[in-house]
Amino acid sequence: MHSMVLWLAGLTGCPAPVEWAVVPTGVENGKGRDMGKRHSGRVIVAVTSFLVAAALAGCQQPTPSEKQARLLAAENIDLKQRLADQQEQIAALQHKHSEELQKRDQEAARCQARIEAMQKDLQKGIAERVGDVTTKVMDENAQLRKQVEQLQAEIEKLKARP
Repeated sequence: MHSMVLWLAGLTGCPAPVEWAVVPTGVENGKGRDMGKRHSGRVIVAVTSFLVAAALAGCQQPTPSEKQARLLAAENIDLKQRLADQQEQIAALQHKHSEELQKRDQEAARCQARIEAMQKDLQKGIAERVGDVTTKVMDENAQLRKQVEQLQAEIEKLKARP
């Protein structure tokens, strides 16, 4: 009988409870067959009760595929969390990159404005210098022309004298 209860427990996938595993049948106790006949009703009730209890309790040990499914589910949850963390990091890096690009664009605009201002100052300075030089050269040229005219007038006077 002991082996029958264990066999039935194996069918349901449940370990045999200790109180069901040790059921005296008379033969196993060494008391003879009469003892087994008296207890056969109890054995049937015990086995039936066991089967009903096992069916109602849903007592099943997880099969390897269930264990794998649980492990995969746990791994899936972990991977989803890691993915969410990495997506947060990506979003933070994108935001940081965007800010850095804005700063770089602002700096480039300031630099371009400074370059344009320096070019204007340079051209203005060159124009002023050229204007100053041109004015001086023109003034000198005017003075030299007057001197040339004066000298020519003197030469003419000197030639007209005998």
